[in-house]
Amino acid sequence: MPTVARLNITPVKSTALHHPNQIRLERYGAVGNREFFFADEDGRRLSGSKKALLIPIRADYDASNERLTLRLPDGIDARPVTLVSLASVEELSRQGGRDRPVDARRFRMLIEVDGCAPHDEDTWAGRRVRVGEAVVLVGDPVPRCVITTLDPQTGTRDFPTLKVIRSYRGVSAEGELLFGVYGDVVEPGAVHVGDEVELLD
Repeated sequence: MPTVARLNITPVKSTALHHPNQIRLERYGAVGNREFFFADEDGRRLSGSKKALLIPIRADYDASNERLTLRLPDGIDARPVTLVSLASVEELSRQGGRDRPVDARRFRMLIEVDGCAPHDEDTWAGRRVRVGEAVVLVGDPVPRCVITTLDPQTGTRDFPTLKVIRSYRGVSAEGELLFGVYGDVVEPGAVHVGDEVELLD
């Protein structure tokens, strides 16, 4: 039976990930996850390689006081659910010639799942999955971008993720490189590390 291996959230998109033991899924996604994003002077959301500088920044948000804190590396002080299996990350690493799996945090997936075969999550599309107390309806695959080529700890480019995905998984009809899956919360509930991930239909 697959289980939740790790949870990944951050209040600000593209900043350092937090790894709580428990989250709460609502119909709009995970509570407190990716509620903010960085924009340039023209109000456009940062994209692509510009995000690399954001990865080491740790964001904390106190919702009760509406206070957002960004901690820089030197110490100065609605989203859909996403899932990926650790077996998929291991297979990607193997296809890329790595002896050890690359750090799965580079994919910035909300829920990492252990105990299933590589890319099992692709076969869950259109099916309901119980994750802890919550139920998620699995949807489309997640298109990947250049951020996945960066080390999640340092923000430096360390693995040709997109090239490897293309080499063994190909490109979608829309020209996208797909890895992991989206999902919508149909029954809210708490999710803990170690909770079972069960296909319901």
